Amino acid sequence: MLNCMDDLLILRRFGLWGRPSKAPVIKSVVWSPPASGWIKVNTDSAAMGSPGVGGCGGIFQNCRAFVKGCFVILIDQRSPCARVITCTVGPEAFWSSIRWDGNQVAYTLSKHALELHADSWWLSALSFCSSLVGNDCIALESFRFS
Repeated sequence: MLNCMDDLLILRRFGLWGRPSKAPVIKSVVWSPPASGWIKVNTDSAAMGSPGVGGCGGIFQNCRAFVKGCFVILIDQRSPCARVITCTVGPEAFWSSIRWDGNQVAYTLSKHALELHADSWWLSALSFCSSLVGNDCIALESFRFS
């Protein structure tokens, strides 16, 4: 049900009561840099159906939001649950923190994995997501809907 009046009236004519869908939760997302000398890793995933082919994408950025690398991985038979993980990697390569977050660059890369049909690694941001990296640099707010 799309929650429009036409749908509601049609259901009422048949004596049915619809269950309106819940309003989406809107989350403000602002990229925050790691401490100096650390690397932040943002990952996300996307899927085509469930079960179906999925993709994972991620980006490594330093405290100035400079890209140290990014990747895409194609995943077969992706589960319906997609998680977003943000990690901070310290000078001795251990995980400082792991938390759920939203990152447009990582999400864009995960969708690119579905189009690319191959695993790949790059040392810089790809042209189609460089403006999103720029948004990270200036801490521009974006929104995630769930």
